[in-house]
Amino acid sequence: MSEAGLRGDEALARLAAWGRVRTPRRALGVAGDGRTRLTITVGGVGPDVRLVAGDVEALPFDNGTFDLVTCHLAAHRFPHAALAVREIQRVLVPGGSLLVSEPLAPDDDAPAARAPGTYRRPEWHAFLRAAGLTVMQEETIRAGTAPATGPLILIRAEKD
Repeated sequence: MSEAGLRGDEALARLAAWGRVRTPRRALGVAGDGRTRLTITVGGVGPDVRLVAGDVEALPFDNGTFDLVTCHLAAHRFPHAALAVREIQRVLVPGGSLLVSEPLAPDDDAPAARAPGTYRRPEWHAFLRAAGLTVMQEETIRAGTAPATGPLILIRAEKD
């Protein structure tokens, strides 16, 4: 685990580096905030980028549409992260990658004591495995230098 005081934007830079290795033809960035249900950025090679409003548990795309899906600091806002992971897997091509960065709940936290939407490492692995995704790379980094700022988990998983 690296605890060098990395911020969320540095986590995003690491995910971007993982994503560049594959040179995806079509990519999907899934994000959301407290005011919108979901914002989806669809990108291809070149300037083909657009925003689409939708529901992460019912993505408005055909099966096997994307080579790469990113989810940076958004899954903790999803009502059901496991359902969202299954839906993301559906829109990935075989061999496609999901890149996730999320706050990580401590291993000793009881579910009732955690921040809403945070999960422990084994829970993330179970979500991914149940959806038919295999973890290929993983890191845990410190999200900031303040003691109250917990770690982030970064995962690259591939569709089986």
